[in-house]
Amino acid sequence: MEEEEIIEKDLDYYRRECERLERELIEERRYMYIDEKIVSWLALNIDTDKSSVKPSSDEIRDMLHNQVAVLYLLIWPIMEQRYFSGFLKVNQISDAARKLAPFYCEDLKNDLDEIIKKFFDRYRNNRQHYRDLCVDKMMRKEFDEIISRNKFVYLQPIDKIKLLLFVIYRYRNNIFHGNKDIKKWASFDEQIKDCLIGMMKLMDCMKKHKIVIAKRR
Repeated sequence: MEEEEIIEKDLDYYRRECERLERELIEERRYMYIDEKIVSWLALNIDTDKSSVKPSSDEIRDMLHNQVAVLYLLIWPIMEQRYFSGFLKVNQISDAARKLAPFYCEDLKNDLDEIIKKFFDRYRNNRQHYRDLCVDKMMRKEFDEIISRNKFVYLQPIDKIKLLLFVIYRYRNNIFHGNKDIKKWASFDEQIKDCLIGMMKLMDCMKKHKIVIAKRR
């Protein structure tokens, strides 16, 4: 009798487990169906360079698995909302650099110097990378003046922060506005990750020192 009860309990447990797994499978399929609809729509509607073929559903799926651009879309609005009154304008970059510069050596140098030097070398030494960045006319003169320095060590903290914010701003525009072929995002993984770290460290510094670049009216 005891053995039968044990068997019955085991069977009951396995039945419940099968039901649970079936529910999870149904739920997973439902989300897979939604994802497929989204992927198909994106494949049809994403704008790419005029010379490029629209991405396939498989390419869209690969891009969604690559999360760095998605993280950019999450982190950038936090910086804009908290410290730039909801919208960062290119002419605010110099003001931001001026307010952050006094805290660079203490709070930012260890985390950001290497990243900023990579951007300095990348856009100073490679004209194709420079063209890919699509520097705005409003910022080009100042950007060019910074990267024209002979060595990174000659840059002052204000120059370093300007350079970083210029690059972050341009990657933001290239991602949001489709200036960069979406299929090439994966090839900019390292640069996008560096921009993410840059934004987070700058925000940590602004929070610590109660810096706001532009207040809401």
